[in-house]
Amino acid sequence: MSVPQLLKIQLTIVYAFAALTKINETYLSGSELYSSMVQAAAWQAVFRDDPSPEFLMIVSAASIMVEAFLAVGLWFTRTRSIALVVGLCFHAGLVIAVTGGFDLFADLSIYGGLILALYLPFFQDELDPLVGGRTGSTTSVRDAASSPTSSV
Repeated sequence: MSVPQLLKIQLTIVYAFAALTKINETYLSGSELYSSMVQAAAWQAVFRDDPSPEFLMIVSAASIMVEAFLAVGLWFTRTRSIALVVGLCFHAGLVIAVTGGFDLFADLSIYGGLILALYLPFFQDELDPLVGGRTGSTTSVRDAASSPTSSV
């Protein structure tokens, strides 16, 4: 199995695990979103009022559906570009909505950047022409290592 394939699988596992672990009464009730999003500085600065429990329940369910979609959507050509936009908005939304201080802002920004970097292997065919084709493939490294002129 190739490294890009393993990275794709890793991203799928992260999103699938995130979605599956949120399917519980506590998360679906909206209480976790209330404590992490509504009490954050960004929410209080913009809205000042607490949202209804129904709204929090809908957003909680929607976040599970988004992560489940991202776990699968990047694998298919027809949904890949939609998944890219959804993923960018989802991670940007997390940084904006949940940030309560610099530490959390930095943590969510770094996490989002690392996760979004794992999108790149899904777009390999589109990126190759932009960077001049594949470079540093394992076959060329393997061939160089096995050549009689190579030294160890």
